[in-house]
Amino acid sequence: MEEILSYEDFKEELKQRIQEQADGYSAVERRIEINNGVFQEKLICESKEDNLVPAVPLKTLYSVYLQIGMDALVEMVVKIFTYRYQVDNERVIDVWEKAKNYLSVELVNAEWNQEWLKSVPHMRMFNFALVVRVGIWVEENDGRATCTVTNKIIEKWGIGEEELFDAALTNFQKEEFDIISIDEMLNELQPNLYYPECEDGDVKTYMMTNRQRYKGAVGMLRSDLLKQLAEKEQSDLYIFPSSIHECVLVPVNGVDMTIEELQEMLQETNESIVSEEERLDNIVYYYRRTPGKIEIAEDLRN
Repeated sequence: MEEILSYEDFKEELKQRIQEQADGYSAVERRIEINNGVFQEKLICESKEDNLVPAVPLKTLYSVYLQIGMDALVEMVVKIFTYRYQVDNERVIDVWEKAKNYLSVELVNAEWNQEWLKSVPHMRMFNFALVVRVGIWVEENDGRATCTVTNKIIEKWGIGEEELFDAALTNFQKEEFDIISIDEMLNELQPNLYYPECEDGDVKTYMMTNRQRYKGAVGMLRSDLLKQLAEKEQSDLYIFPSSIHECVLVPVNGVDMTIEELQEMLQETNESIVSEEERLDNIVYYYRRTPGKIEIAEDLRN
């Protein structure tokens, strides 16, 4: 039976074995900041010919190794690294007039990302920083990925932050978001499991995210969509921006909890369920139907 390697020994063994089969690339370990000051060890496929290369979390690879063994894992990673991609920069990155049509926005926590934000154009909103991403394309199959717009990129484009955000927010107003019940979301995640329907008297809970279900919490800034739900429920809304991927919306009518209790519940959820790198905020927000604006819930007491 194969001896189980420790995580540190596993990393060295994996890099060595992949490098033995490498064709025009190097397998190297990098410590990369992903969000909220959280760093992740990744195995990177470096190549002089390619400018978009695979980066795989080593902790994830270690978990897979424990299930399938080293031989099968090496074969899998070599296949991933074999299919490296060349991004056609001329189509988007280098040309502002093209790039501006493919901008999107996302929210991160401003305090938890102070250092990173020094190199990134951003707008402050409440406890958040709104940042911009730009679409990039892979030549082989025209697939899409995105990268964060940095100060260096807008300097290359020859534009200022105001022009950047004007274009990005115009696109944001056209983006499609879903507001679905928590039951629908659970059925999406695990369709073969049975979830009992909400009974009369249960607090209605909705999830808001984008169609990709990825970094969709920014939808909470779409007051037009919040208004639609608030009118449907004939109620103001509590907003729980727990994760960068989605936010939870709860009609205020029928909620028999104080703001302090809601705040405590959100913090407990973040600490117990949401991974540190995916947390967005520990603060509960409030959407008021009239005049149609978002506020920090605890400020309502002042």
